[in-house]
Amino acid sequence: MLKTTTSDKQAHNSVRVLVVFITPFLYGMERAVIGTFDVLRPDIDPHFVQSNRIFEREPPVIQEMLRRCFSMTLLPGKEDWEPLGRPRSLRHHLEMKLRQQRTELHNPAVASVTERR
Repeated sequence: MLKTTTSDKQAHNSVRVLVVFITPFLYGMERAVIGTFDVLRPDIDPHFVQSNRIFEREPPVIQEMLRRCFSMTLLPGKEDWEPLGRPRSLRHHLEMKLRQQRTELHNPAVASVTERR
């Protein structure tokens, strides 16, 4: 089940924008994204998607998003995602492909995106 936090500043005539923002970091680009969407309010109402695991740790990026009262949906998950990269071995490559196939079976939308590549 997805958890959602709501913004107190939602405007009735604003355009809602979904922002997939799954990062624990608050560097220059992340600050720019948060600052840009903050300036665009109330005409644009951003809704951020963030990992529950990241939210639980409350890194500076989450603190900043909460401080600015952004609405968020938290993706469920009990384990951290392994960073994408070059497989370390043939076995690791096969494990990655297996996880990809499992994801496609449980989420048809992901499968359609993967097939277009």
